[in-house]
Amino acid sequence: MYRWTDIREYDNNQAHRTTQQMISRAKLNRWTHSETANQEEARDTNRELRDDLEEGGLQGVSEGLEFATLLQGSYRNTTMVYNSGDVDILVIRTDTFHADFSHVPDHAASHAPDRNPQQMFEEHAEGVYRTLQAQYGTRNIERGEKAIEVDSDELPLGADVVPCLQYRRFWSRQPGNHMKGIVFWTPDGTKIINFPRRHRIMGTRYNEYTNGNYKPTIRIFKNFRNTLAENGAIEKENAASYFIECLLSNVETATIAKDDIRDRVEGILDELEADATEEFPDYTVQHGMQPLFGDETTQWDVEHARAFVTEARRFYEED
Repeated sequence: MYRWTDIREYDNNQAHRTTQQMISRAKLNRWTHSETANQEEARDTNRELRDDLEEGGLQGVSEGLEFATLLQGSYRNTTMVYNSGDVDILVIRTDTFHADFSHVPDHAASHAPDRNPQQMFEEHAEGVYRTLQAQYGTRNIERGEKAIEVDSDELPLGADVVPCLQYRRFWSRQPGNHMKGIVFWTPDGTKIINFPRRHRIMGTRYNEYTNGNYKPTIRIFKNFRNTLAENGAIEKENAASYFIECLLSNVETATIAKDDIRDRVEGILDELEADATEEFPDYTVQHGMQPLFGDETTQWDVEHARAFVTEARRFYEED
């Protein structure tokens, strides 16, 4: 049987929860919106950069090298928010590819290119780098670990340009059947593989499964990240936009499909907090082909993800 003091304490706690200053619905709804103007600028940046690369002819590389550019990241996936940063642009070498034949080793002889793939990538990356320098000036180009940063007044937005090769993961189900992706190498020789097309397709599917709530909800959590970083609660680089997008792809679609925006955000935080206690078991990236958490450079650190979820909850309840 409850004592009167127990009931009074319960009532006090409930009153505290209902009067507690939480983030407003208006702010949550505002954060679901995409920056459409920036998306147009991102498309213009991709187009202008592609034209300039074609005009430059990828200086210093052998003839016959072919390439295509592809807008990538939050601008391509329409999950961008205010101050999303530079545009991610892939420059994919299309006259060759690298492949994984581990499931179908017999295909290697008939499908594999003749030359060393890392050499072909380095040739391509050097050509992209030299051409960007020639087109925009050496002071406006900086070569990083994964991308070439372009910061020029000639482009609508700054760009992170990623030279890469086509990648194919062959399956045993049908001869020649494969998953398309990209691959590139960092200066220390680390090979990085991703599947941007499948990532985009799965994002569209999740959005459909959740009654159109998935991408707007990603924008809410990216805004959480930006505000937390501005307030010094977390380091921005410890909660990359890509990781946040992948994190939410592991939440139950029924939770994200909730119409009430508070029920939705609170349900997501409840689910993530519960999974954080078990180090986010079986979480994958959005395309489902790789684990989200681990020690690789393309994976998220569990402690950084746990800190993001903890601080997001605190901000939600105290803003």
